Amino acid sequence: MVLHASRCSYRYYNIIVVTGGRNLYIVVYLIGTIGDNMAAKTPYDEKFVDLLVKNGIKPKIAKTLAYLKGKEEVKSIEIERDTGLRQPEVSIAIQFLRKKGWVKKRDIKKQGKGRPVHAYRLAHPLSKIVGEIETDRKKLINKLEGDLKDLKKYV
Repeated sequence: MVLHASRCSYRYYNIIVVTGGRNLYIVVYLIGTIGDNMAAKTPYDEKFVDLLVKNGIKPKIAKTLAYLKGKEEVKSIEIERDTGLRQPEVSIAIQFLRKKGWVKKRDIKKQGKGRPVHAYRLAHPLSKIVGEIETDRKKLINKLEGDLKDLKKYV
């Protein structure tokens, strides 16, 4: 008989209590972790993340960007929950995306005390962001080709 199922940290556990005579057995087992059944996770998103990574975007930043592409506006806790990334990873990814100008932050007024809440959204259409990635990659290719050309001069 399952008496209690609870969420602890970022993991879901089932706690089973079984009685047998004078004995009481408590069995705890992990059901899964937040992010296992990501709402935003589709084969297209996974492929998109993979392509971003292949084009020089760090995996956690790519995952965050892929998550944001289908959303109007999200809080960091939603990104954490749905991608399986930890809070510091989301913060670092958002910081990078904001520095590039790809994400905008909106402060959400909150009553009482506590940490401020922020909402994030893409600052530009995804096509513009991918265009910037393409431009950066082409610059890198041109630099590498130039370096190889210079190297050949020494042979």
